[in-house]
Amino acid sequence: MTRRRVCIVGGGIAGLTAAYELSRTAAARAAFEVEIVEMSHRPGGRLASAHRPERWGRNEEHGLHVWFGFYGNTFRLAEQVWADAPKLEGCPWGSVYDGLRPIRFSDHAFRDGDSYLLRRVAHPAALAGSDRIAMAALTKAITLLERAPRTAAGLRQAVGILHPLLVRAGRWLGQPSVTPTEMTHTIDLALAIVRGLSSPEHGILEDGDLDRVSDWELTDWLRHHGAAEETLASSQILAALYDVPFAFRDGDRGQPVMEASTALRYTLRIPMGHRGAIAWLLDAGAGETMVAPLTRLLQERGVRFRYFHRLESVAIEGERLARLDFVRTARPLGDGYQPLIERKGMHALRHEPDFEQLVDGAALAARGVDPTSRFADRGEATPVALEVDTDFDDVVLALPLGCIAADAEGHTPVRAWLDAHAPARRSLETLHLVPTVAAQLWLDAPSSDYDFTDRAVITWAEPYSVVCDMSPVIAHESWGDAGPRSCAYLCGAWPLPEVHAPSSDHAAPGRARDEAVRALREQLDQHGAGLFGAAALHQPAAAAGALEAQYVRANIERWDLADLPLPGADRHRLEATDSGLSNLALAGTWVRNPVNTTSVEAAVCTGLAAARALGQAVQPILGEAFLRTPPSDLVLRPLEGSDDRLPDVDPTAVRASACPPG
Repeated sequence: MTRRRVCIVGGGIAGLTAAYELSRTAAARAAFEVEIVEMSHRPGGRLASAHRPERWGRNEEHGLHVWFGFYGNTFRLAEQVWADAPKLEGCPWGSVYDGLRPIRFSDHAFRDGDSYLLRRVAHPAALAGSDRIAMAALTKAITLLERAPRTAAGLRQAVGILHPLLVRAGRWLGQPSVTPTEMTHTIDLALAIVRGLSSPEHGILEDGDLDRVSDWELTDWLRHHGAAEETLASSQILAALYDVPFAFRDGDRGQPVMEASTALRYTLRIPMGHRGAIAWLLDAGAGETMVAPLTRLLQERGVRFRYFHRLESVAIEGERLARLDFVRTARPLGDGYQPLIERKGMHALRHEPDFEQLVDGAALAARGVDPTSRFADRGEATPVALEVDTDFDDVVLALPLGCIAADAEGHTPVRAWLDAHAPARRSLETLHLVPTVAAQLWLDAPSSDYDFTDRAVITWAEPYSVVCDMSPVIAHESWGDAGPRSCAYLCGAWPLPEVHAPSSDHAAPGRARDEAVRALREQLDQHGAGLFGAAALHQPAAAAGALEAQYVRANIERWDLADLPLPGADRHRLEATDSGLSNLALAGTWVRNPVNTTSVEAAVCTGLAAARALGQAVQPILGEAFLRTPPSDLVLRPLEGSDDRLPDVDPTAVRASACPPG
C-alpha cells in the first residue's frame, strides 16, 4: 500500500497530537508519511517553554498551564509519550506523573472595599465515604431549597437552617469558614442549572445535547431559570467560570460573555469527571513536560519537521486543497534544524532560534529576526509552494484561531477556503479572540510563608486574576544558592488595544508590555495583602530592580490570543471533517471538541479527531459524547486498500484513561 503523505500545518499541541496518532503504531507508520510545517523555530505553540541562559536559566512560558483532572486525553497522551520517548541519562522522571502535583486548595477572592478577601475551598481527592455523605446531604438540601421562596432572602433563610448540616457534611462545599451567603450562591446556581437542564423549554433531556442552549449567554440562561440577581452579581464560583477561560469580550472585564452550552459542559465535568484531583500543576516547564519529549518521540518515529515556514495562502481546485503557499523566513544548514537541547537530564526547547544552524545566521541574529512576530523583522521572504499529488496528499490545518481569522489588515492565509466554504465563515463569526497578560514572579521566601504551597487563587485583582504556586519549577532553573525560594505564575484577560495595531507599528509590543508591567506593579502595590506584594519579589544582584527581574508578557500576537466561544458558537463550530474538502482535516481549539475553550485538552482532542478524519484508527476521544451529539462523519475518505470507512474503535466510548496518582 502506498503511504499517504500528510502535511500538518502548525506545530502546536494539536498538530503534534495528530502526528502522534498518525505514527503511533507500526500500521499507522506504514499508512502515513507525516511532515509538520511550523512558522517558528520550535514546536509547541502556546504550550512551548524554554529556559533563558542569560536570565538565570529561568523558565519562560506563554502563560499559566493548569491541567484539570478531567483532561483524560491529555493525561493519556503524556503518559504514553513518557513511556515511549527516548530518555536521557540522569532523567529525573520515570513517568509524567513524577512532574505533576495536585492543587489541594483554591482561594477565591472577592472585593472588600478597595481590597480583597480570600475564601479557601478544599479540593477533594476522590469521592470517598465522607464525600458520599456530603453529596447525600447536598441532595437533601437542594430538595428542601426547591420549596423555598425564589428570592435571595428566602434562599438565605433556608440555607441558614441547613448551614450546620452542610458544613458538617461537605468538603465539596468548602471549609467551615464558608458563610451562609456564599453557600446560598452556590446552591442557587446549582438549582438554576438543574432547572435549566430539565426544562422542557430546551428539551435537553430528549437527546442529552447541550447545543440546544448554544444561543444563550451563560448568565442570561441562569437568570432565565431563576438564579437570584444577588447570586449573579456576587457568586465567586460564577466569577471563576468566566475568569478561568478568559471569557471577556476584547479582554474587558466589564464585558463578561460565554456561551451557555460550553460553560455548562466544563462546569459539570470539573467535579464529575476528575480523577485524583480537580486540577494539577506542572513541576517543570510545559516544554519539558510535554512538547520536547513528544517532539523527540515523533523524530524517532520518522515524522519530519519543516521550521521557519509561514503559511501565506492556499489554492483550491474542485473538492481538494491543491496548493499551500508558504514564506520561508530562514534556511537551515545541512539536513535540517534541531529545536531540542538537553538540559538537566531532560529534552527541552530552545528559547530563541539557534542562528548557528541557519544560513547567514550571524546576519539574521544581528537583525534581531523573529519569525513569529508580525511586528518584527521576520527574516527572509522566500516563497515555497507545496503541491497536491507532488508534495502532499492530505493536509491537517492545525493553526490557532488567530492565524486563521482575518487580522487587523484583513489578511488570512486561508482566504480561498473561507470564500469557498460558508460554514467556515459562519463558525469564525461566532468565535472571538481575547488578549491576555501573563507574569512569572520569583519570591524571596518559601511558598509556605505566604500559605501558598500547591495553591491556586481565582478571581484575584485585575488583570492578573489567576495565580498558582509554581515553586517546583525553580529546581529546573539555574539560580544558584542565592536564588529565589518560591515562584508564582499569574494570568488574566486584559483589553490591550495593540491587538488591533497594524504590523507596521513595530512599537506596539513594547507599549503592550509596558501596560502589562504597569498593571502588575499597581496590582501588587494595592492588593498584595493576603497573598504577596512587591516587597516579596526576588531581586538578583545583576538586576536593575525587583520588578524588572520578573517575566511579564502581553499576548497580542495573533497566535497568542485566546479563543472565546460567543453565544451560538457550538451550533456552528466545525468538526475535524467539516472542511468541505476531501483532503483537508481541521485541528485546533477552535474546532469542535469536548471542552471548546482555550486549553491543552481541547488541542489534544482535535488532534485526535484530525487523525481520525484521515482514516487512522485513533484512541477513543474521552468525553466526546458528554452532553452532545457525537459526529456522524468521522473520516474524510478511507485509506487506500481499505474497505472500512470507520475506524476500528468506538469514538463515543468513554473508557477510563490513565489515572493520575493520588
